[in-house]
Amino acid sequence: LVGYPGSMMATWQRAGRVGRSRQESLVVLIGHQDALDQYFMRHPDDFFAREVEAVVLNPDNKSIAGRHLVCAAAEAPVTTAEALYASASVPDLLRHLAGEGRLLQSAGGTTWFSARKYPQRDVNLRGSGSRYQIRRQDNREILGEIDGTRALKECHQGAVYLHMARTWLVRKLDLDGHEILVTPAKPPYFTRAMTHKTTEILRTEATRSCGATLVHFGSLRITETITGYRKQLIGSRKIIGSVPLDLPPQTFETEGFWLEIPERIRQETERQRLHFMGGIHALEHAMIAMLPLFVLCDRNDIGGISHPWHEQLGQAAIFIYDGYSGGVGLTGKGFSLIRQLMDKTLDAVRDCPCDRGCPSCVHSPKCGSGNRPIDKEACIRLLEQLLRTEEKTSAKRSGAARQIPAPAAGKRPGPAGETPFALPQRYGVFDLETQRSAREVGGWHHADRMRISVAVLYDGGEDKYFSFREHETGQLLERLFGLDLVIGFNNKRFDNLVLSAYTSRRLNELPALDILEEITRQLGYRLSLDRLARHTLGARKSGDGLQALKWFQQGRMDLLSDYCRKDVEITRNLFLFGLREHHLLFQNKAGKTVRLPVNFRDSIKRIMENLNP
Repeated sequence: LVGYPGSMMATWQRAGRVGRSRQESLVVLIGHQDALDQYFMRHPDDFFAREVEAVVLNPDNKSIAGRHLVCAAAEAPVTTAEALYASASVPDLLRHLAGEGRLLQSAGGTTWFSARKYPQRDVNLRGSGSRYQIRRQDNREILGEIDGTRALKECHQGAVYLHMARTWLVRKLDLDGHEILVTPAKPPYFTRAMTHKTTEILRTEATRSCGATLVHFGSLRITETITGYRKQLIGSRKIIGSVPLDLPPQTFETEGFWLEIPERIRQETERQRLHFMGGIHALEHAMIAMLPLFVLCDRNDIGGISHPWHEQLGQAAIFIYDGYSGGVGLTGKGFSLIRQLMDKTLDAVRDCPCDRGCPSCVHSPKCGSGNRPIDKEACIRLLEQLLRTEEKTSAKRSGAARQIPAPAAGKRPGPAGETPFALPQRYGVFDLETQRSAREVGGWHHADRMRISVAVLYDGGEDKYFSFREHETGQLLERLFGLDLVIGFNNKRFDNLVLSAYTSRRLNELPALDILEEITRQLGYRLSLDRLARHTLGARKSGDGLQALKWFQQGRMDLLSDYCRKDVEITRNLFLFGLREHHLLFQNKAGKTVRLPVNFRDSIKRIMENLNP
């Protein structure tokens, strides 16, 4: 075995291959310059006495469980009568998925259907999140796939990427097309991404003492930005250049634990003329390297960050977290075995024969700051002080009983439940009919040539309906621009275009809510006003567009006005229903009447904020 396979489970599985059929066999393990490999080289008794690692599972991971629920609903609808629904996390997750449009809830609220027929086609067995295709630039051949998080770190423009024992130079990272273009190359260097990370504590779920400090477990928000990359010579690892990058930050919520570093220990470390930041940085690396001793994972599944001063805690801290959105239980297991983890970390670092730190103890191959600063001696002294049981710290003395401040305002969601909402006093609902059809003017994109036959506006402030003929369009426009909120159905893409022929004012500056736009954003496709009215309100349109054109040609303006007013009434009632119930109803392709989640309140708030920035 060239290098420790990463787990005891994998080690014995591979070793068993040479001893089949009861034949004599010999297994030789050659250790790499890795902290875990070298730990076993120096502690062979631990290697042979060690049990296989614990396998962890987090069934409450919303990212993973959500995909499973959608796929399950595609096979058979999920109902409140199932045992699955009794799970504490499932009801909230079902509501969340319905809100995203991935599930459709029945009109009665007791059944959920998949919004798509084959959602499993978008589920990748290798992990959650977006996927990028790696292609040769010359012939577009697909070489493989990589997840979105790793793509930014390993496949940014200029990166040297190793695939199937060959090196490739990344020529382009297409963030919109989810595509990476590479060419074969054999540069004398490899590349390492440089990162900047921030950590926010969202919720503390458990706290335990460990020697002279306290360790907490909870939910974290991690924001990581790739700031550039370094070129390092193969062999000597000498840095020969740094290149800046401009890539978007990646933010996700996960689980993790964090160690508080008491101020007196920081002061003692600096009094000994040791590098405190280098010490906690080295300790972070070493703990991540040793965690696979206790749980089935490798260091690439774990992330970490060291803070010489964390604003929420008011002191230094080391954070170790699951590298997957929602968390998968890895650091939860590490938290439960924190004393053993810290003991093994001290053994690994202290027993390494190097002087200042090396890949066998405190260096990390995936460090975003190039393993700088690193202070091995400070790491050892910190661990020794933290593990002293005679200095055991109580929650009260350490200040851990205090309330950890929440992240900055606007960065985390508020509590569940209704929030006070007031509809603007001067709101209006309008619709219009035209003199000409799309065919007559050369297509829908020429709606400005269709001319108005009649328009109807409901004014919520006066609680009245107003009808306008073409020569009164100026009065309609004055009323529209005097409203605090304008509501319609396809008003942004059609009605406004028709009105644009009568004014030079910018109609896109109206404070407008387009119900069809809200629906399309949620579902990904359009629904007709009549289809929504039938299932939501039990009402139907009194005609259609072709009938309206005939009435205009016949001069039946009375019938045309009544028809337009009926459409405005339906649009108004749909809006008020959605505002009150947070959903509309429609019949899907399977013939089931289902809920269509709408959040008119948030949309209106955004419109008001844009008016008053």
